[in-house]
Amino acid sequence: MATPAQQIAKMLPRPPGSWVMRRRLMWAVTLFCMVCIAWVLFKDMASGPADTAVTMSFVTLISIVGSYVFGASWDDSKARDHELARSRIGLPPKEEE
Repeated sequence: MATPAQQIAKMLPRPPGSWVMRRRLMWAVTLFCMVCIAWVLFKDMASGPADTAVTMSFVTLISIVGSYVFGASWDDSKARDHELARSRIGLPPKEEE
């Protein structure tokens, strides 16, 4: 039978998940944007769609970096809140995996 503290711990929000998949997606999109930019530069394209592709690739790269940094700080904040809630009900801190 679970103790009351363990039952409460099950009701707490889960701590943030792994960043492995997020990093993979970030690297895949970054690679795609860099390939688009390199292709336009290599082929020496000077058309409107080529200019738009390069511009949007840079906008996408900037937004990925901004989202990654903001997401990491948000995730760290939620992890701290989760550990604080665990300590308030008397559970030991969760070990790192």
